[in-house]
Amino acid sequence: MANGVERIVNLDSLLLDPNNYRFQDDPSFQFAQPARFHEPMVQRKAFERIRGEGINDLKASIKHNGFLTFERIIVRPYERPGLFVVIEGNRRVAALRSLKQDHEAGIEVPESVVAVFNELPVACVESDDGALHLSLMGIRHVSGVRQWGSYQSSKLVSELHDEHDLEFSEIGARLGMSTREVTRRYRAFKALRQMEEDEEFAEYCERRMYPMFHEAVSQPLIRQWLQWDEGSSEFKDETNLRHFYELIASTQNDEGIETRAKITTANEVRELKTIIVSPEARMVLSDPSRSFTEALAVARAEELQHAWTTQVAEANKALLGIPALELRKLEPEHVSILETLSQTLQDVIDTYRRLKDS
Repeated sequence: MANGVERIVNLDSLLLDPNNYRFQDDPSFQFAQPARFHEPMVQRKAFERIRGEGINDLKASIKHNGFLTFERIIVRPYERPGLFVVIEGNRRVAALRSLKQDHEAGIEVPESVVAVFNELPVACVESDDGALHLSLMGIRHVSGVRQWGSYQSSKLVSELHDEHDLEFSEIGARLGMSTREVTRRYRAFKALRQMEEDEEFAEYCERRMYPMFHEAVSQPLIRQWLQWDEGSSEFKDETNLRHFYELIASTQNDEGIETRAKITTANEVRELKTIIVSPEARMVLSDPSRSFTEALAVARAEELQHAWTTQVAEANKALLGIPALELRKLEPEHVSILETLSQTLQDVIDTYRRLKDS
């Protein structure tokens, strides 16, 4: 691979990454200091985290098929000679560690797998380019076969842009994503981070809320309602933003009384754009005793009331578009349809005038 050197290493020389992006949407996650990655307790905790996410299927596959080397584990040199940090392949390394523990406990493990414990082929990235390391992870886990969650991928995008000065187009090229999707994930991560740093709502912010922020920044009407500022990558309308936080967060007052969130899914955030354009629906949504469903029903009812204007405009456009040559060929049933339409239109106008004069 580019910038990679093929090496044969001992399994014990590989360090799991305790700051693996896969862990970072866990509310209890805390960063480990890079200089302490080699410490037994740090490695044990990383191993337990990965094992907790499930590696039994991977272990079974390795025992049955052997350790397949066509897809290399990717590592980088650690600051201590002879040790390497895993960039890509933490689950495979954890599975091999678990199989080694089984072997040492007397459990049967195929000899071909046992041999890998001492001679494990890896691709070592000698470069200290942090952006390259992140990109190599992202290729597989953002748009690849074993994708991270949306929060992890957006955090990766944010780090590549903010810490490594990569443009969105370059990030997209590296990760196999469109520039538009990279931009959307960056905006959503910043919007979530804004809530995480809010003095009033920080304690109610959870990383599982990311999909709702992703939807919010994807909808032009909602971005406008919350006044998204591209320069600072944050929402500027404090009043509407507080209202939005109240809608998506379950909060408690000083007496310990809980107020449940009215919006709990990204789909409901998408529907919010229908509500915010209706003053009556917004009033319903702001009422603590009324639900999101009620507010949406009011908004949709208003939409239906005004839908006829669009339909009439489309009908008018269709009539004006009939060429003169086509009019000469009209059949009697076609003329009857037009006459019925004309009569209906006249009846509507007459009704309007009577109601206005009454």
